Amino acid sequence: MKKIENFKTSTDVVEKMLFLMGGECSRETDAKLREFKCARVVRTLSLLRNRFVDDVCDDLEWALGPLNRLMDECIDGCAKLFPKNVKWAYLRDLFVVPGVTDEEVYEAMAEGVITPDGFLCWPGMPWTWEDLTSSDEDFLRALYLKNGDSFMPSKLPTNAPEAVRKVHDFLAGARKAAMLVDCGKTDPFRFVSFLEALPDSDAAKLGPIRLFCDENASPTWKHVRRCVIVPVEYIDEPLTVEQCGKYASTGNLLLCAGDNTAALAARLPKKKTLALFTDPDLAKDIPNSVVLEDIAHSVASDVLKHEALGERMLMSINTIMDEKLETLLSEAIQVTGARLNDEEREKFLRGYAAIGPYPVP
Repeated sequence: MKKIENFKTSTDVVEKMLFLMGGECSRETDAKLREFKCARVVRTLSLLRNRFVDDVCDDLEWALGPLNRLMDECIDGCAKLFPKNVKWAYLRDLFVVPGVTDEEVYEAMAEGVITPDGFLCWPGMPWTWEDLTSSDEDFLRALYLKNGDSFMPSKLPTNAPEAVRKVHDFLAGARKAAMLVDCGKTDPFRFVSFLEALPDSDAAKLGPIRLFCDENASPTWKHVRRCVIVPVEYIDEPLTVEQCGKYASTGNLLLCAGDNTAALAARLPKKKTLALFTDPDLAKDIPNSVVLEDIAHSVASDVLKHEALGERMLMSINTIMDEKLETLLSEAIQVTGARLNDEEREKFLRGYAAIGPYPVP
């Protein structure tokens, strides 16, 4: 199932939930979902469960136990019907009644009601009928909130760069992902441009980004933390296979490196690893890799340029001033006619050098 671009106006998720739960949905959704065996089976189990509750069976646990077990076995077949950028685990929990042998659960269900649309609601259930009569965004926000989470719909624009789209798809459904950067083999300007273009919901999954800065890393990288909203962590050592394995074990991994990518990713799970490059030539030999091209009108990249160039210029000016200070002082004495003995001259130079008119940030 492809991702939904605008959850605020969509009812795709809500309509499918209504069908699977045994309620009434649009004719279009009904016809579409009846083509899938898994959807027909789940809907039938829901209708049977609703009927047992509506009839207030004498032994509700005996009647619903097998249905719940069948639902638990069949429901995962419906995961493919929902967008990848929606957490299936949260939707799944709505179909299987917890505690199959818990008498209190069935007593509560026995007090449940069937809505006019044939939909079962029981006391204590983690959602309400009203949740399924709203937009996808309203329903998902309520669902995520009840799971202690927050739903952040993607705002990916239709003209988003290809690299942003690929990373967005890779992160769909993931709660968190690790991002490791070999700073000695990555262009910092293209990197911050890419981060700026990512939707906030995707960027929030990446923090902190770990920047591995060895002796080959440009000094520009130390300014990156002031140019991006994602937290970054500087690690003053090379990026190694062991480091990659450590962070890959926790879930999805984005690896931004260079000609060492193949070696670093050799032992990593391919489906959970995405390689990023700022050099297009290096990406040719790596399947399913992403090239971070220059992105026009990148505020983050412009800020980084000014930060890095400004510091380097001030350092150069200070170096030149230190080298020329005695010459400049001699010229100043000649022009002003001020008289300084050797002790006063040395004291003046020390004081001027200590204060310095060009502080480096």
